[in-house]
Amino acid sequence: MRLRIILLGLAAGLLFYHVAVADVVEGKAQPTLSFGVVADIQYADRDTASGRHFRASVDRLERCVADLNSRHLDFTVQLGDFIDRDAASFDVILPIYDRLTMPRYHVLGNHDFPMPREQVLEKLGLEAAYYTFAYDGWRFVVLDTVDIAMGGGWPEDSENYRQAQRWVEKLRAEGLSEDETCNRCGVGERQKHWLRDTLRQARERGERAIVFGHIPVVARPAWEWGSFYNHEEIREVLASAGCVVAYFSGHDHAGGYAYRDGIHYITVEGMVQGPDETAYATVDLFDDRLEIHGVGRTPSRELALPEDVISVGLCSEMDGEKEEAVKLDPLPKGICTWIYRYGDGVSRQVHAFNSRALPHLRFKYFFPYAGSVGFDDQPEGEAAVYYRANAVSAYARTLPPGTLIMPIVDGRADKGEFSGWTDEQYREAARKVAKHIIDDPHAAGVQIDIEPFRPDHLPFYRHLTEMLNAKGKYCTMFVGPRRHDLLTRIFESCNVVVMSGYDLNGEGMDLDGYRASMKGSVARFQQVAEETGTQYMIGIPAAASWGEFEYTAGGDAERVETGVKQEEYVQAALDAVKPYHEHPQYIGLSLWHMSDPEKDFEEPEKATKRTKFPNIIRETVWKMLEDY
Repeated sequence: MRLRIILLGLAAGLLFYHVAVADVVEGKAQPTLSFGVVADIQYADRDTASGRHFRASVDRLERCVADLNSRHLDFTVQLGDFIDRDAASFDVILPIYDRLTMPRYHVLGNHDFPMPREQVLEKLGLEAAYYTFAYDGWRFVVLDTVDIAMGGGWPEDSENYRQAQRWVEKLRAEGLSEDETCNRCGVGERQKHWLRDTLRQARERGERAIVFGHIPVVARPAWEWGSFYNHEEIREVLASAGCVVAYFSGHDHAGGYAYRDGIHYITVEGMVQGPDETAYATVDLFDDRLEIHGVGRTPSRELALPEDVISVGLCSEMDGEKEEAVKLDPLPKGICTWIYRYGDGVSRQVHAFNSRALPHLRFKYFFPYAGSVGFDDQPEGEAAVYYRANAVSAYARTLPPGTLIMPIVDGRADKGEFSGWTDEQYREAARKVAKHIIDDPHAAGVQIDIEPFRPDHLPFYRHLTEMLNAKGKYCTMFVGPRRHDLLTRIFESCNVVVMSGYDLNGEGMDLDGYRASMKGSVARFQQVAEETGTQYMIGIPAAASWGEFEYTAGGDAERVETGVKQEEYVQAALDAVKPYHEHPQYIGLSLWHMSDPEKDFEEPEKATKRTKFPNIIRETVWKMLEDY
């Protein structure tokens, strides 16, 4: 199946321009899927105002629908502001949109609520205001950017309405005019958590994602208030997901484009705007690019897709290789970091630190996120494995020579999907993971983390370790402190155990409790390591957001001091590992987790919300790590 995205924007005038894309283009790769998008139809039975030709939307949409029906599309999405006002407008414009012969979806806009929200949802045939659907390995996410709003169909005594009031009052206090605040709305906490979980699951399935919302996440400079109130928080969720390639919106009838953190933000021109010229587009999605073919006022663009979100898909199994117990050489002492998003600034920090630190304290390992084990839509006793080798190769090109890169492959099994399997089923799951790591020339091994960990998972780890060791590669596990007998079984099932010493006592909690927990846990790890001959590392909060240690949230945008500096937590962790520096089983620290200071935050010390704190290592902490 090919992918062609049709963008319908401002469709005006008698002449409806048609951009035809041949189903077969000689010598060119075929796109894989097709869908349509229309923005700001905004029909109303009223005279033209502010350049908006409300009655003309009827004819424009009819022509658009006819054109879309002549194509082989998989679905169409309208991006909100379906009407301008009056409930009767739905009865005029909805039957035209429903003539589409492919599946069709709706996004809610700020003009779509002339009646209570539940009635609007019923009229549009929506079970929920925000939702998700999938096609051929792609995840499509529809957001409700008027979730928190003084409009949005919410009664005045609802929390969604009252929250929007608080936002507007705050903006007015900052000097914004009524015009600049009247359309302020945003995404509520529940929806934000849903979005984060939805994108995490998409990433774990190996899906790439496209997100739709009425209001832009990134506004054009000429209309700086043309985004919703908490757009930066949502942009952070999209950027950190690791699978989002594009966000399509309407609302700003002039249209626009921006590129942030590997994501294309496309604002589609409004159909209601302008007296003459139409505006829509066809967009082809290829493995490596989006091709937008603009019509009328909509510009044409070719947009490359970042390598690190190009899906690799399901792996094939290894061909019946026999597992053999192979003893690998011990790993050298050094430190490492977890990292979820590539940045040149991280690489520069690593080089700078290695030039100053003692030899046994330098970065020698890297744990980048690169894949996942998924159980959804799989037969019982089977797992799908997804892996992005290019997420590993990016680091290999820029890190110091000799750095051992062990990509993270994680997963969730909250409903027990990974429990109670036979030994052969665990072996087959391990084979799928091992195949990717063995085939990746840049991977020195893997860090595996399927949560929640259960003891009956251990055959999987044991098989994986044996398969990787046979090819000279290592298997590391990330676990929290456990009782002695279970910890012994864990150490016997892999090459290196990485202890979570990051949140032993919770975020921003008692320093003395953290210090005691670390001391006892590290001592237990050392004892078991000596008994089993296995090496271990200790994860510490050197790179964790200090907002989790020094501050706690206090109201909408305030921070409350805890009275403890993050450096004190880091020092407590260093004190716990110091007695074991000379022991061969202890090989170093793992820093949770590093962000790129050159792109993740400009002025971290001025952050006011705990969720805004970046994972950037302070200079004082760097100094502590150089010679501890």
